[in-house]
Formats: sequence, C-alpha cells, structure tokens
Amino acid sequence: MNNQIIIAIICTFGGSSLLWLIYIQNLKSRLEKLTHNHQNLSSNIDKEIIVRGNQNIDDLKQEIIKIKSEMAEAKYSNYMDGYNKAKSEFFLNITPYHEESKIGKDGLIINDFQHIVNIGYKYQLYINNIPVLEPTIRWESKLEEKKTVVDHEKIKSALEMIEKSLLPIVAQSNGVLRFISTVK
Repeated sequence: MNNQIIIAIICTFGGSSLLWLIYIQNLKSRLEKLTHNHQNLSSNIDKEIIVRGNQNIDDLKQEIIKIKSEMAEAKYSNYMDGYNKAKSEFFLNITPYHEESKIGKDGLIINDFQHIVNIGYKYQLYINNIPVLEPTIRWESKLEEKKTVVDHEKIKSALEMIEKSLLPIVAQSNGVLRFISTVK
C-alpha cells in the first residue's frame, strides 16, 4: 500500500505538473498572439498616422497654393488700379520744337551773316493737367545757312522726321506720353 500511495502521489504530482506545463504553454501561445496583434495594431496605427498626416500635408499645400494665387491676383489688381490711376493723373507732353538764331550782319560788301536753326523736341511733365517743372528741350539736328532768309521747307521736313521717329514711342507708352504735332 505504501507503494501505491507513493505512486499515486508521484502520479498526482506528474499529472498536475503536466497540466501546469500545458497551461503555461497555452498562456505563452496566447501571449505571443497578443504581442503579434499588438505589433500589427501599432504598425497599422503608424501607417494610419502617416496616411492622415500626408493627407493633411496635401490639404495644407493646396491651401497654400490657393492663398498664394489669391495674393498674386490681389497684387496684380492693386497694381493695375494704381497704374490706371497714375496714368490718368500724369503724362509727359511731347512736341516737335525748333529755335532760330541769327549771328552776324548782312553787309553790302562782306556777308558774315549766319542763320542757325536747332531742331528737336520739347517735353514737359504734367500732373492732373498742371505743368510740373520746366520744359526740357532735346536737340536732334542743326541747320546752318548763310542766308538772311532760312528755308522753312527744310525746317518743316526736319520736324516731320522728328515727329515720325517719336510716334512709335508714343504709341507704345499706353497713354503716358502724349504727342502734340506742331507741323502743319
């Protein structure tokens, strides 16, 4: 009987140890599954954070582009408003101009008379149709003759040449330059 009790005790310890071993193995496998699920969830959360972060960044980039385009449109609109206002407030008036001068005397025997005609254009700044500063004269050519009467056809043709050279510049100025012809 003693042997049977010892065998029963050993079998009980062996069986309970075997049960505990199975239980511990079961707990280990559950722990591994939970750890694996936790890692998957963590990586999924990280991916979700990255995806949502990228979406937020894309949304912010679109908003920045929209704001920049609105700023560019507002800047251009303000520029054009100022340009049109300034264009109506000031202009540069350009007119062909000539100035005659006589040097010397017309004598009976010796003629030291010289007639000089400077040909160019005169321009002056106007603000709100009021002249500002003194007009500026720019000489383009000079006619010199040793006669008492100058040839007015030469002066007229020289003024027409100046007018023809200024017209393309005035046309490109969008109204800032205003040309007044004096050639008739």
